[in-house]
Amino acid sequence: MSDETSELTTLPPTARKRPSLVALAVLALIVAFGAYKGYASISFANGHAVTDDAYVTGDLINISPNVPGTLVELDVQDGELVHKGDRIAKLDTSGPEADLAQAAANLRAMETQVPQAESAYQFRVPGCSHCRVKTADRIDS
Repeated sequence: MSDETSELTTLPPTARKRPSLVALAVLALIVAFGAYKGYASISFANGHAVTDDAYVTGDLINISPNVPGTLVELDVQDGELVHKGDRIAKLDTSGPEADLAQAAANLRAMETQVPQAESAYQFRVPGCSHCRVKTADRIDS
């Protein structure tokens, strides 16, 4: 055994096996790739939640307003417990208020036309006892 160790130590420096440049380049590429993948994994984990077998149980109810509108204010947070009658959101009222004002203006305009329509109707109804114009009696000859 001492003969073998003496041979290794007595070999000239050029005879010892040195790693080749190709092996060093491959090793450097493997280390660089691992560093890149490690950085990418850490960066992804900082911005994303990852779960293996997660599920949520609870009473979830979909809600929708009775009228369409734009959401102005949200009074609850996601997942917050609410009770019947709690205000959870506020809708913009400018659209429905404008519709109401337009409908009121249309109503006033139609109410001004009612007397004219009544008088026109009375002229067209034959046999009307309270009409201003009565139909002529038939004259037999």
